[in-house]
Amino acid sequence: MLRIEDEYNKVKDLSEKNGKDFLTSRVYKDGRELYILGSFVELLKKSKTDYPEYFQKMNPPDPDFHTYTTDKILYKQIEIVENMHWGRKRGNEDKFPFDRSKYIDDS
Repeated sequence: MLRIEDEYNKVKDLSEKNGKDFLTSRVYKDGRELYILGSFVELLKKSKTDYPEYFQKMNPPDPDFHTYTTDKILYKQIEIVENMHWGRKRGNEDKFPFDRSKYIDDS
């Protein structure tokens, strides 16, 4: 089991060093998922509610993470999912910018 805050800080540094590649490259998929988990935990802390302190990265078909309390008791199982715009094609962010006029009527 790893401490979420420690790993989140490592992956934040990784994201800053690798910029756009961190967001788009498959190489950083696990890092992006951990970044999202860490961000979620930060929000839970700010809302002054219970939050997990540790995690274990799982393999399919299990959810991405099993999270645990300070006492190392199972907190929640968490699956990170991607929500894509209509018309977005993974990997084509630079080649074809999203044209909202095709999908959203601004009138």
